[in-house]
Amino acid sequence: MCLVIDLAGDAGYLLPFIGEATDGLFAPAEALALRALFGSVPLAAFGFAEEILPFTDVIPAASIGWLLSSLFYDTWPAKLLGVSREEEEDAAPAPAPAAAAAATATAKPKPTEPAARPEAEPVEGLASFDERLRRKDGRS
Repeated sequence: MCLVIDLAGDAGYLLPFIGEATDGLFAPAEALALRALFGSVPLAAFGFAEEILPFTDVIPAASIGWLLSSLFYDTWPAKLLGVSREEEEDAAPAPAPAAAAAATATAKPKPTEPAARPEAEPVEGLASFDERLRRKDGRS
């Protein structure tokens, strides 16, 4: 996919005199594609600048992003362009969806203690009503 993106950026040079003009149209598309592929705003900005600036189309930004994210992920250029794997190494692996669903289905709910209710202050007029109810029920 990265090779396709890089070749598409250079395709404008196949038509004489319009090579640099097509870069203005392709630069946002390349930036969006790099952001979607690598999740990196700095790499997308690098790809945009590579396409929009004149005579820089020889730089294969997408292929550089792939090389850095796949082979050289622990180098300073990968960290600079936001394609290093530091976040992935620190995070615990997520369980498979089927295993997570099975664990949830068989797990017993934990008993919870009822929340303590704050004591209510007596409201004027209700005390006599409460007394009448107790007398009616025969609890007085």
